[in-house]
Amino acid sequence: MQPQQHVDYSTANGVYCRVCGATPAADVTFRAHQGLIIIMRFRRAPGPYCRNCGLATFRKMQGESLVQGWWGYASSIINPITMLINLGPRSTVDKLPPPLPGSQYQPLDPGKPLTQRAPMLMLLLPVIGLLSIVALVVIGATAKTSNTASSYTPFTVPSITMPSMPSMPTKPSGPAKPTTTAPTTGATTGDAGSAKAGDCVWNAHPHTGDDDNNPDMQVVACTDSRAEKKILGRLSGDGGESACQGSYPNFDSYFTETYTGTGSWKNYTLCMQDLH
Repeated sequence: MQPQQHVDYSTANGVYCRVCGATPAADVTFRAHQGLIIIMRFRRAPGPYCRNCGLATFRKMQGESLVQGWWGYASSIINPITMLINLGPRSTVDKLPPPLPGSQYQPLDPGKPLTQRAPMLMLLLPVIGLLSIVALVVIGATAKTSNTASSYTPFTVPSITMPSMPSMPTKPSGPAKPTTTAPTTGATTGDAGSAKAGDCVWNAHPHTGDDDNNPDMQVVACTDSRAEKKILGRLSGDGGESACQGSYPNFDSYFTETYTGTGSWKNYTLCMQDLH
């Protein structure tokens, strides 16, 4: 014969579980969220609940939110909030004493803790999503920094021949304007990004034919035998020929470097004149 288990009836609080009718119970509400891509649905499961029925309801509603709550832009934010709200009612029912015997129905079985159930794996979704966003931002920023395009468009004016340079259409004639000549400088070598008025440059990129779509303009001393062009002026932006015509009427070629995306503010144009 098994000894009779002691029952502490003093724990009855006059509140009865809506599921099994047992006491003590707490008047709490559990919630679940369902994301449906462009719409969403909110669910409520009001009490009162005894400890067993409350824990069983919490684990059921929380598990459904873990699986169904992420599918939508707004739902990906609302769902975590909904699950956090459930922690308060869960703590309340967890502190209740066991339900007293003699209830109308059998209390629910809470089952395994939520941390031991498969839906907990869905918590990896927001982590994976965040890491994906960070990776895309880093890749995009790297691509914008490295994705630059250079263009070099020399052309010929009447009675001027440009050796080792592709020819372009003749500059249109116009009213005579005073010429501007930049002072000669003995600039050290470097790429065209650091070039300024008075520097001399040459195209270090091997090329044949009438055009070079990938020039490698290098700054050299004007006394260097490789020097081909003198820079009359450096202009911001990628205005090219039209920009040089307004500021340096005696130019005969230009070099424009452009940057894509957020680097477009670094665009510049070099207005040049043949040294030979």
